[in-house]
Amino acid sequence: MLKIGLHKLLTCSIAKIFQKTKCNMCNSPLELPSVHFLCSHSFHQHCFESYAESDAECPTCTPENRKVMDLLRAQDQKRDLHDHFNRQLRTSNDGFSVVADYFGRGVFNKLTLVTDPPGSKTAASLEVNLQRDLLIHTKRNS
Repeated sequence: MLKIGLHKLLTCSIAKIFQKTKCNMCNSPLELPSVHFLCSHSFHQHCFESYAESDAECPTCTPENRKVMDLLRAQDQKRDLHDHFNRQLRTSNDGFSVVADYFGRGVFNKLTLVTDPPGSKTAASLEVNLQRDLLIHTKRNS
């Protein structure tokens, strides 16, 4: 659905109509000046300026967008670790020792991400752990 809307905006075939009557921040009727986003959230300008972290992002969508971006970064790092593992496995004379080393460090353990419970690891801390594992492994093989 989002891709279809984006395609329509890019091809200028249909104009985006903003029909919001209430501010998504304070829930009061919208008055000019107001700020509208393509995600269909609208804000009084003063509400937006008070709560927004960035002039380019919808404050309502920002937390969810951050989670998605953190997960994408973590996936990229996991892919890099996977590629590194495959390279080592292909070039090693003893593939068993490479696999045993990765098992020993827990790289093959199933990773379950839970979003935002108190005291849990965030995607950012998972990224740091992946970077640490990759660094440790790289140093061992240097």
